[in-house]
Amino acid sequence: MALPALDKTWQYNVNNRVTSSGSGSNDKKAVLLAIKNGLKAFASNPWTVAGSSNSSLAGLDGVDRWSTISDIVFGGGTGVARSWILFNQVGVGQILWDLVSPNPADALNMTLVWSPGSLFTGGTISARPTATDETVYLNQGVWNNGQTNSYEHLWYLWHSTDGHMTRILVRSLGSIMGFTTFASFERPKSPIAQWTNPKTISWFASTNVLGTTTWTQSARIRGNKPPSGVMNMFVTCEGWQTQTGNIRLGLPNDLTNEYEIFPLALACEEVGARGRHSELFDRWLVTSSLADGDTMPSDNSRQFVVIEDHLFSWNGTVFVLS
Repeated sequence: MALPALDKTWQYNVNNRVTSSGSGSNDKKAVLLAIKNGLKAFASNPWTVAGSSNSSLAGLDGVDRWSTISDIVFGGGTGVARSWILFNQVGVGQILWDLVSPNPADALNMTLVWSPGSLFTGGTISARPTATDETVYLNQGVWNNGQTNSYEHLWYLWHSTDGHMTRILVRSLGSIMGFTTFASFERPKSPIAQWTNPKTISWFASTNVLGTTTWTQSARIRGNKPPSGVMNMFVTCEGWQTQTGNIRLGLPNDLTNEYEIFPLALACEEVGARGRHSELFDRWLVTSSLADGDTMPSDNSRQFVVIEDHLFSWNGTVFVLS
């Protein structure tokens, strides 16, 4: 099909490399530090820091205390001194990274907490800020893949100029090479009228993070549910015979000789929130017969890039994979 028109104007901070240091935990800390700095660096509506802890000093005072990886300290349980950082994001509210982990030496786990209403208060070196409307998305969960050895990482950020959309992608170049983290903090497209002030978040760390069934078979996108609470949603798209269209049609359209590009939507099956609630901005499914890093159109303008089974907007550069 013809290439889609973009709904958003995007800013990019992509093809960035964190080299191997010889320490797996230091590598992970360096990735978190680089992503944090990248989110703050966008020209239009960047993320800002509402407060932070480096395990020695803490405060909900607008100060970013994460200057080097030595400020990024994982703690082995609640009540233990550790680092955390609270972000403001224009589109979805406040996002907290709390570095509490069952295995702090590995730097693999953290708690990700979201306040749609930006209501966080408090916070010390041994206790994270809390919010009356908070939802815990990761609870000492793996934020990147589970490899503990040292290896290089690549990281990529997308952020819309209106500040409503942020996407984070990490690629690991270790013994398990591939994309190992995808996160999104977004307002949805064309929501139903009853979903007032709609906001969504997701964070998935594993392998095949942008595969089709990763998002269509598990409800990985969490949204604020009116009038209160949250709902967990599936990504949906056109399909037939129990499969999505991009899987059913692995080859170009016989009549147009173009690969099909499938727009995406969000739907929920939970009692009290059942239904199809919105679409997604500038995110599509394509056939897995396309290769990671393939770009569209074929004139080297590189306006879109293929990542696993997804198609995203791109900035015209060569997509770096290794």
